Amino acid sequence: MSTNDSGMVPPPPGQTGPAGPPPAPAPPAPDLVAPAPGSAPHGTSAPQPSAQEPHAAPAAPAFGSPAASPFGAPAPGAPAPQQYGGHPSVPTLPPHAAYGPGPGGAQAGQKKGLVIAALVVSIVALLLSWVPFVNYFAAFLAVVGLVLGIIGLVGAVRHGRPGKGMAIAAVAVSVVSLLVVVLTGIAYSLVIDEVVGGLEESAAQLETQTDEPAVADDEQDAPAAGGSAVADLGVVEAAFGQSSYDPSTWWYVIIVENPNPEHALRFAGFDIEAVGADGLILDTGSNYVDVLPGRTALTGMFTKVGTHTIDHLEVRGPDIAEAEHEPDLGAFTVTDVAGTSDEWSTTVGGTLSGTFAEELTSVRIEVVVRDAAGQIVGSDSTYVDRLPAGGQARFEAMFLDPLPEGTTFEVFAQL
Repeated sequence: MSTNDSGMVPPPPGQTGPAGPPPAPAPPAPDLVAPAPGSAPHGTSAPQPSAQEPHAAPAAPAFGSPAASPFGAPAPGAPAPQQYGGHPSVPTLPPHAAYGPGPGGAQAGQKKGLVIAALVVSIVALLLSWVPFVNYFAAFLAVVGLVLGIIGLVGAVRHGRPGKGMAIAAVAVSVVSLLVVVLTGIAYSLVIDEVVGGLEESAAQLETQTDEPAVADDEQDAPAAGGSAVADLGVVEAAFGQSSYDPSTWWYVIIVENPNPEHALRFAGFDIEAVGADGLILDTGSNYVDVLPGRTALTGMFTKVGTHTIDHLEVRGPDIAEAEHEPDLGAFTVTDVAGTSDEWSTTVGGTLSGTFAEELTSVRIEVVVRDAAGQIVGSDSTYVDRLPAGGQARFEAMFLDPLPEGTTFEVFAQL
């Protein structure tokens, strides 16, 4: 580098105009950085090259400072210093990372809350859908839960938001709630219609009975339909005795006769009372049978007599006024009755037939045993599973004790 007469440094090639004084070196680094060798101490200016020292090297910039260039700018080719938040070399986090989820996370939380609300509303609708009258409000809740569930399901499928399973559950429960509301509404309507119809029918019957003239007492005893008067039931025979295997247990047999050929008592109830000599009722047996025309046997056991002794039996039965007029009643017939005994038991068998127009099932057979003098000494029961219309069936009853010679048997069949 050369100087002219005026002592000025000529401009470098390619630059026109007079060159200014040589640029001042970059200020030294802060106190934390030591000055580079050959640089001026802190607080002093670096020596300026003179015209007499054309080849003197400029002072080296401080370590850690940007390369010296005019006006403090980095030298050509030197990387620009990176600034973060106004402080060199200190990275900062984005605002959303430093202070929680951004707007996207808040929206996802809102959508999940919507799905939860849909599920809760649908469950409440299902619980209320069974309650009369309240189920109409449950239908409204079910519609709300269905709409919210569909919105949540669409958001979960299209945008990948959470709560897909709860949304499906909310939709399903809402649909079930609506179905239950419809079904219960129909059922309750039918019940209400039936109750109202029954009340109207009862009111009509009451009005009819009020309008009918009173029936005199003598007219109540008039002959029933069929041309004959209805006669009361009668007790033909009653017998009782102690069991051979347990003296505290007593058996009884009551033979009842219905003298009305065209009247029957369906599922009639009888109470048989065991009475002591002092009039004390020791035990009561109950029988429920269909009393057809003719004779019917009522049998059973007394188990609460204890050490007392039965003196007689009292029979309390239904009122004959409850009998139904049935002119086409059938009848039972029993044939070929015989008993076979061995050293342990006696078996009594026979053939049952009937004149009924339809098949009968579970026909009860009562076998009454009489001794040689004709007195009732016991009974046993068995069943015929099926008696065809106009057909026959075999029956057998077993007595645990062998019966003596001269014993006879009387068989009664009943529905």
